[in-house]
Amino acid sequence: MTADGANVNLGRRGGVIAHVKEEAGDHVVPFHCMPHRLELALLSVQRNIPMVRTVYDILDMVFRTYHYSSKSRRELKKLGEELGVTVLNPSAVKGTRWLPHVSRALNVLLKPGKKDGEDEELGQYTAVHVHMDHLAEASENADIKGRARKVMKTMEDGTFVAFCHFLADMFNEVSSLCLLLQKNDVILPKAVAKLEQLILTVEALKEQPLRDGRLASFQKSLQDQRRKWQRDHPDDELPVVYYYRVSFTSTFATVLQCFLDTIIACIARRWLTAL
Repeated sequence: MTADGANVNLGRRGGVIAHVKEEAGDHVVPFHCMPHRLELALLSVQRNIPMVRTVYDILDMVFRTYHYSSKSRRELKKLGEELGVTVLNPSAVKGTRWLPHVSRALNVLLKPGKKDGEDEELGQYTAVHVHMDHLAEASENADIKGRARKVMKTMEDGTFVAFCHFLADMFNEVSSLCLLLQKNDVILPKAVAKLEQLILTVEALKEQPLRDGRLASFQKSLQDQRRKWQRDHPDDELPVVYYYRVSFTSTFATVLQCFLDTIIACIARRWLTAL
């Protein structure tokens, strides 16, 4: 019998499994739902890594800014047209299942645009950042003004931007495991093999980003802008600000290492000790 880990289902004394065993005996084997284990592991990561919580909070602020204001949605879409970006409505992060909601919201925020000649690639991130800058200055609502200012400042932090790109790559990998676990015909050896593959992928991310992933694309954009600046300004000192006007700092490597160590530990605690 498979269920989530709530006591009402798997409690040894008063749970559903206890009453079923009274009728059917020990032929019934209780098992904690595998997708639910994965969800709990990710929630543990959110509680232990402040940057994950920051990403969650900013995505929620962006959603609330446009979900509850048709005026803001119109302004964002108009700004997107001026920038040549097809803007999507920001997605909600709150819901029954944490992973799909946050993953979808991240993919919308990081939606790329089209390259125009040698200019940097503009996407939804740029449109949201520019509009938040506008709201922080022009809005007459104190709550909207304060929220926009906080979102804008956070989006200008290079560590935050890079971590968003990395998190999108990470969630794509985790989602493939989550989808496998939801299949009716999945067997335990196949699930364990996929889990072990995920752990190996996470370990490899300590050395380099996923090939053709969002973080790799982000790093390439930084390199392209560096070369473009050096070509156009050969006698000037290289500025600190790159990519959507963000300031990139070395703390990203520390945050990334902490996140990878934590997610491996959380998955191991929720899975490997129980299988």
